[in-house]
Amino acid sequence: MKGLFRWMFRMFIVGAAIAGLLIVFMLNPQILYAHTKTYKSISIFSKYQCPGRFNAIIDQSLDLISYSELYDSSFRFRLFLNDGSVFPTVSKTILGNAFAWGYSNNIVLNGTTDSSFGFISLNGYKRQLARTIAHEMMHCLQANRFGIFGSRPLKNIPYWKWEGYPEYISYRSSVHYNEDSLLIVNLGRLDSFKNHSYAPVEVDTDEGKSFAGLDYFRWWLMVKYCIDIKKMSFADMLKNEVGYEAIYTEMINWYANHRYSFSPPSGP
Repeated sequence: MKGLFRWMFRMFIVGAAIAGLLIVFMLNPQILYAHTKTYKSISIFSKYQCPGRFNAIIDQSLDLISYSELYDSSFRFRLFLNDGSVFPTVSKTILGNAFAWGYSNNIVLNGTTDSSFGFISLNGYKRQLARTIAHEMMHCLQANRFGIFGSRPLKNIPYWKWEGYPEYISYRSSVHYNEDSLLIVNLGRLDSFKNHSYAPVEVDTDEGKSFAGLDYFRWWLMVKYCIDIKKMSFADMLKNEVGYEAIYTEMINWYANHRYSFSPPSGP
């Protein structure tokens, strides 16, 4: 029996050591990248030299997140490109397949970017790259504000709030757009998917179309309704009494009463 306990203790120590090394590796993967470029508050890691035109994407992402109540101008991000490095493949094995991941102060791109850096593609679907980076930046800022024990996955915060808020920030429109109109347009699209459990959805933005899964699309609209129509903050939304079913039903009823009240936004 003592021999069994010693073996179990050794296995625990080995497992803890491997887990610790894995965490250190995931937090510090820069050794796998040949080039580093610093632009504003972001260090960009890449296998090949990062072109100067990528700066405009960073500018747009930073502008989007600057409107968040979680924004911290002193926060430093690290962005890891998917231009041939092995790290995105390793991350996919550990974190699951996604356009990108954001954790700690790291943003890791997994999808394939086009030559203009306008879009990132995964499994045949395209999202606007600057908005995808902004979404992952918001996950970093969520962890920065609430800490590791106050953030998912350690804290049981509903997905619609935790994922919907980064979508809300990343899909913020320019000042020339009426956000209520944009909400109406996209709620109309959501209504057409009411009998679907999953579907790829084209999102209307001030820059044309982007992509979201149906869950993320619904969560984005619910958060948008809470903030733009109900004038709630993200901190307000995190309160337990703000429930999914109540907000969803209220949002759908609001749409039914206002769907003809706003003119559709015009865009490119």
